[in-house]
Amino acid sequence: MKLLVIISTLVGLCESARILGVVPTPSFSHQVAFRPLWRELAKRGHDLVVITTDPENDPTLNLTEIDISSAYELWAEAEIVRLLEELKYQPLKLSNHIKWVSFQVCDHELGNPKIQALLKNESEYFDLVIVEFLHPIMLAFAERFHCPHIGVASMELPTFLHNIIGNPVHPIAHPDVMLPFEGELTFFQRVMSCVFNFMMYLNSFIPMEEDQIVERHFGKNMPPIRDMMLKFSMMFVNVDPAFNLRPLGPAFVSIGGGTHLGSAKPLPKNLQEYMDGAEYGVIYFSLGTNVKSSLVPPEMQKLFLDTFKELPYRILWKFDEHNPQDVPANVKIMNWVPQQDILRHSKVKAFITQGGLQSLEEAMFSHVPVIGIPFIYDQEKNVHKMMTRGLGIELDKNKLTKESFKAAILEVINNPRYKEKAVELAKLSRDQPMTGLEKAVWWTEYVLRHRGAPNFRNPVLDMPFYQYYLIDVIGFLIGLIIIFWFTCVKIVSSFRYIFVSCLHFSTVKRKIQ
Repeated sequence: MKLLVIISTLVGLCESARILGVVPTPSFSHQVAFRPLWRELAKRGHDLVVITTDPENDPTLNLTEIDISSAYELWAEAEIVRLLEELKYQPLKLSNHIKWVSFQVCDHELGNPKIQALLKNESEYFDLVIVEFLHPIMLAFAERFHCPHIGVASMELPTFLHNIIGNPVHPIAHPDVMLPFEGELTFFQRVMSCVFNFMMYLNSFIPMEEDQIVERHFGKNMPPIRDMMLKFSMMFVNVDPAFNLRPLGPAFVSIGGGTHLGSAKPLPKNLQEYMDGAEYGVIYFSLGTNVKSSLVPPEMQKLFLDTFKELPYRILWKFDEHNPQDVPANVKIMNWVPQQDILRHSKVKAFITQGGLQSLEEAMFSHVPVIGIPFIYDQEKNVHKMMTRGLGIELDKNKLTKESFKAAILEVINNPRYKEKAVELAKLSRDQPMTGLEKAVWWTEYVLRHRGAPNFRNPVLDMPFYQYYLIDVIGFLIGLIIIFWFTCVKIVSSFRYIFVSCLHFSTVKRKIQ
């Protein structure tokens, strides 16, 4: 028996790997999406080093975290949320500004002493790098440690990234994540989507200072970033395969569908008493981690509070930093809330949210109807997608009135079809052969076993632009048609000439006779 234990232990050690995880975005929602993956890989015996802005500091796991939370200061200085709102109708300018902010954040993070020590340690090694694909500068870690890499994303990829990794791209069937429409598009929306995709595609080729940043921290002789992007082994994207209906390449793995959800935990005593004591129920209100409630215009804050005052329900509002003024008696303000466990409480009647992907999933799996008020980036698309499926009601923050806000709240609470639809959607999402986490772990270990996944490389990645879009074939066929048409015209013209000549000759001959 002891021998079997020793053998199994040795086998486990042989199969364990050293993995580097890199998630640079200073946003909790981007970090929490991959925590279950780090934890599960660590539990399976792999040795992980994770570069993160939000370390868990769990001593029970075989997990080393490098804290880069100082990047939050740069994120705040860049006022990224305000710019996402102001520039949403100027996509090129917005895209370039987001790239510029990403470069500054990555440059700052790579200067962290612990990361520098990691890079300069000649004896350091990793078998695999898992890196957030939205920040391609960080792909240089895979080059530095001469190992395969897996790209990850906490949200749907922009169309130009789908293009780069070889997924089929159709601007009408699958508009970009930044465009707030889907389904049957109007003519104007189809034109807008095509132009937007073309502009983003061209813009992705415009070099900025990313290669200089890579050279500064990783040294010379590094390949161009675009070449590093094409070397990915797998792409894990936190989208639900039940609702992300688009053609995908062989190396693309949808790991969404509640992957980030944890097991239920008891609420703090004060919160439990507040929830239990709500005679008519509770409405939970949160704008997530990126959209700060304190930065919402005062007139909108007043609109929210005036509406809540007229409702019989208790309101729990996650409000960062300073509390609003003139808070009604039925409204409780908290700086931090265990959102998943709040939504699981039986007294929760509705969830008012900005439309973050994780928040919408948490509402759906908790069977809570939603009032979606999107603010930035993919939130409009997320809200529109789920609301068209019946999860709740979508409101435009720029056209919001107390009457429309109150009517939407009462509608989703009093009409049972929204809760019934949440139950139906949750059941549909769960009806998968594997959970998102199981898929992510299995494919991670597949890449480790085979030192990459070149057999899953989409052949379109090696095709020139003109071949992928059949420009040469179409040109050749059009050329054949033109030649055939021209030949037919010449033949008909020749026969016509002969016929006319013969007719003329016959006429002349009769006249002579």
